Amino acid sequence: MTRRAFMEHHWMYEFVAPYGEYVCVYCGESADSRDHAPSLASLHRIMDTVPSSEWPRCHLYPSCRECNMLLNDCADHTMVNRRGVAHKRLRKRHKRLLEMPNWEPEELSDLSPRLRESVEASLRQRERLRERLRFPMYAVLSRRTA
Repeated sequence: MTRRAFMEHHWMYEFVAPYGEYVCVYCGESADSRDHAPSLASLHRIMDTVPSSEWPRCHLYPSCRECNMLLNDCADHTMVNRRGVAHKRLRKRHKRLLEMPNWEPEELSDLSPRLRESVEASLRQRERLRERLRFPMYAVLSRRTA
C-alpha cells in the first residue's frame, strides 16, 4: 500500500486502549506500536469488494512489536479474535521455550555457573511468556492481588 493510500484511509481507524495506552491488548507487554484492525491491506481489499454500508469498524490498538508483527496478515478485525491468533502464533514461535523441561534446585546446582545462569534466564523467559499467554486474565488477577 502506498503512503498516499495509507493516509487516505487512516482516518477510518478509532484508537481503543482498554488496558491503557501503553499496554499491548494482546499480551500485556509494553506497547510500542499500534495495530490496525483490520490491517490496512485488508481494509483496502474490503473497500474494493464490499459496499461501504458493510465495511467493518476499524480500530487502532496499542500493541507490542512482536504481536503487531505476528498479526501482520490477520484479516480478522475483532480484538478478542486477534488476541487468539496472536497467542497461537506466540506459542508456535516460542515452542521450544514452552517445551523446556522444569529444573529442580539440586539439578541447577550441579551445573557450571554460566550454564546455570543461562538455564535460569530461559526459565524466567518461559514464565514471562506464560504470563503473556494468560493475558488478559493474568492482568485481572494481578490487579485483584495488588
